[in-house]
Amino acid sequence: INAEYMGAMVVASPLSPVGEDMTTRGFALAAGDVRRCYDEWAATYEADLSDALGFQTTRCAAAAATFLADRKRVTVLDAGCGTGLLSELLPRGPTWTLHGMDLSEAMLSQIRSCRPQSYCSLKCHSMDDIRWPYSSNSMDVIICNSVMVYLKNSHGVVSEFHRIVKSGGHLIIMLRHDDIPIHLPYFQALVSNGKLRLLAKTADAPLYTNGVVKADCPHFNIYTFQKC
Repeated sequence: INAEYMGAMVVASPLSPVGEDMTTRGFALAAGDVRRCYDEWAATYEADLSDALGFQTTRCAAAAATFLADRKRVTVLDAGCGTGLLSELLPRGPTWTLHGMDLSEAMLSQIRSCRPQSYCSLKCHSMDDIRWPYSSNSMDVIICNSVMVYLKNSHGVVSEFHRIVKSGGHLIIMLRHDDIPIHLPYFQALVSNGKLRLLAKTADAPLYTNGVVKADCPHFNIYTFQKC
């Protein structure tokens, strides 16, 4: 089938019905629909993103963490972990500890079935619900990939990133260009106040690599911050 994504691209590989619906409407979901839609999508999520769409943000988020590869002990929170694909792409060492959090229990069930050894803990929790079930200063790294587009409580979410990551720790955050005016100012405020440092920002890249990508296809950047 040819699935049109917001008039921006045509996908050559077949999508599942849920995946086709999600991409056709540009992942635009009402707040109350996010959990339901991702529960329904869980079984075909990875095939749709990897095979049909060539979704590349997960690979780019993992690549942004390569500077951590030589560290012996790293505790990572995969915030919005989905089916756990990031766990296979991270340059993780044998003593890395990976925790996952997602609002979709069906997504977490996919991890338990397909990647039972990948995460040392999984928690079903919406990032918009403050406070998150993690202690302050408990994570060396927090990675948040392809989730901010759904979040409404920007101030609360960014505050939780800052609370949970250790001093000197890192935030690796993917932002779509249409999200940047909504969410980035909250990170920039922490930078201005000396609480974060911006270490890196990737070049603009399209969300998908498969199909015909036109100029108006949504693009994204990966931002890497360090807690001061």
